[in-house]
Amino acid sequence: MSATNLNPAELLPHQGRKPSTEYGSETRTSESRTEEHRGNLYQRGKDAAVQAEQKFENYVSAHPVKSVLIAAGVGMAVGLLLGRRR
Repeated sequence: MSATNLNPAELLPHQGRKPSTEYGSETRTSESRTEEHRGNLYQRGKDAAVQAEQKFENYVSAHPVKSVLIAAGVGMAVGLLLGRRR
């Protein structure tokens, strides 16, 4: 075989690997699994946020004075920290 008539398929046989035409379907399958996993993570995060919001609202409703005092304290602390920078 001369150097000008080289066939890449003959030089690099598949050696038990799949031909490149079969990788497309595996890639699509992997992409769909990734998309499904992303959707599941999004839904779990959304559910956790809704649950945290409900717990927060229940706590504030049960302890209104304590909640206001905590918010005032946090606001004062942030104000003091930001006021020192100037």
